[in-house]
Amino acid sequence: MNNKLIKNYALNLIYQLFVMFVPLITAPYLARTLGAEAMGTYSYIYSFTSIICTVVLLGIYNYGNRQIAYVRDDKEKLSNTFWQIMSTRLVIALLGTIIYAVCVAINGRYTVLFTIYYSYLLAYFLDCTWLYVGVEDMKWAVIKNAVTKVICVVGIFLLVKEPDDLYIYVSVQGLSVLISNLLAYSQLNKYVHKPHIDFSNVKKDLSASAALFLPSLATTVYLQCDKVMIELITGNTSEVSFYDYSEKIVTIPLTFITVLSTVMMPRLANEFAKDHKDKISSLVNRAINFSLFLAFPMCFGLMSVADKLIPWYLGDEFLPTINAIVIISPIIIANALTAISGTQYFTATNQISIMLKSQVPTAIGNIIINAILIPKYGFIGAAVATLICSYTSAIIQYIYLSKQVRLSGIIKNGLKYFAFSAIMAMVIRIITNGMSATPLVNIIQVLIGVAVYITLCAISRDEQLKEGISILFNIVKRRGRNDD
Repeated sequence: MNNKLIKNYALNLIYQLFVMFVPLITAPYLARTLGAEAMGTYSYIYSFTSIICTVVLLGIYNYGNRQIAYVRDDKEKLSNTFWQIMSTRLVIALLGTIIYAVCVAINGRYTVLFTIYYSYLLAYFLDCTWLYVGVEDMKWAVIKNAVTKVICVVGIFLLVKEPDDLYIYVSVQGLSVLISNLLAYSQLNKYVHKPHIDFSNVKKDLSASAALFLPSLATTVYLQCDKVMIELITGNTSEVSFYDYSEKIVTIPLTFITVLSTVMMPRLANEFAKDHKDKISSLVNRAINFSLFLAFPMCFGLMSVADKLIPWYLGDEFLPTINAIVIISPIIIANALTAISGTQYFTATNQISIMLKSQVPTAIGNIIINAILIPKYGFIGAAVATLICSYTSAIIQYIYLSKQVRLSGIIKNGLKYFAFSAIMAMVIRIITNGMSATPLVNIIQVLIGVAVYITLCAISRDEQLKEGISILFNIVKRRGRNDD
């Protein structure tokens, strides 16, 4: 990879790790200050608004950075293209505001909160960071996102003190995104000329961006509709909160895996351009095996520690979250696999149609299963729906992947890591059974789990363990040389 790719990846890696740790800091505080009902109300408002935002924006973000990438070597064309697309975004903003107002009026509940949260929607209408992505100057996009998180965290700890502060919390969440998006405009003069309105390409821009719309819509519906449906069907925002927190906790180890695997995509794209099929096959197999090596113990480990984690981390009010975590945790494995097949392979080889074949049925299936299970089982039904749909998507993608890439040793290694992780989980449960739910006990559980899993892998002379140790050794060695 060239220096720019490495720099952009490093910036993205730092930001993703930052994103992963911020909820760890704010989650216990918000759980105790706002409580399950208020947090569930926010989750519902966020999910509802996210769906509207995705529908209205019609894939214009991805379209914009792609168009900028086409003309980035010609500053005049770049500037004209940017302001043409921003003019289209103004049209979208007007239509989106009307749609949002109508949906909020029809919905009837939480009108004041939805009105406050319009700042979140407005922030995405005014977003200009797609320009920086298009010219491969990821620094400002990353800084913008980091500023959002910092403003949000500071605002939460300074201003949110009790359940009645939900309105303040919603304001902080929306305004932090809006402020950081506006700050991103400060660097525009490096790439574009003075602002000018040009509506000549609105029809063309909307038509072309719509082609990129379905993947983002399917993903958003899949990720957000469950929370909206829990509230609409049960009318109980506490259930929304239980489900949302379980999903967030499970996402933390999953984020770590997907961040590690993201670096493979540019390499795969490069090998695809060179038509190096054997090299692609080797890279994909290595990525899958390494992801399974991490995903299985993280899945079983999280299931094992949940009952000792939630009482001290979120409080007794959130004890129902434990059951949802146990049910949802296996998506760590399914989503780690689709991060390889979808995010890496099919994206790198420009096979978006295959991703749609897995994402669209999954999104539709998720709605149907939620509609069947939520009325009877509440948020637990939504958790089951998420689990079923995650594996459905993975199975569809791997049916197509297996026709293009020779997958060797995947099932054998998967069964081995399953067995080792199950043994690890049993040892954790046996040793810590009867212990109190405290941070120290969770630390003990993690140490036991790591020791047991690594020991079993070492005894079996596992190749992924050897590779992991080799990578760590090389990093330490390289750092030592830099210090000299």
